[in-house]
Amino acid sequence: MPVWVHCGHPPPSLHSQPWSIERAAVRFPEVKIVLAHMGYCVFEYHEGAMVVAERQPNVCLEVGGMPHNWQIREAVRRVGPERVLHGSAAPRHHPRLAVRKVRMSDLTPSELAPELGGNAAAWFLDEERTG
Repeated sequence: MPVWVHCGHPPPSLHSQPWSIERAAVRFPEVKIVLAHMGYCVFEYHEGAMVVAERQPNVCLEVGGMPHNWQIREAVRRVGPERVLHGSAAPRHHPRLAVRKVRMSDLTPSELAPELGGNAAAWFLDEERTG
């Protein structure tokens, strides 16, 4: 069962920082970990989330609520389109805005299809990707 972890603005604790979550990924390499929001609105966390996903094959990035479309493109190119998940961060963000942000990321059709297609099913249900 994958673990979905908020990654971004720290709550009262600092456990939502990417490098804090990485410790769990290293300790439990058989567990799939999703860094939800890919750092949310903190630039250092965006970069940190990508570095963690590059180092840990059991980590993927979810981009809902992350405001920068160019960093979605960067994430896809650095960790691969199959390890970037679409998300909307609803109800805080409108789902159409989330789709538009991904479509504005200048991804190629082969990069775009998995992100908006079957990555979630593949990651969570071990189903074949569709796109």
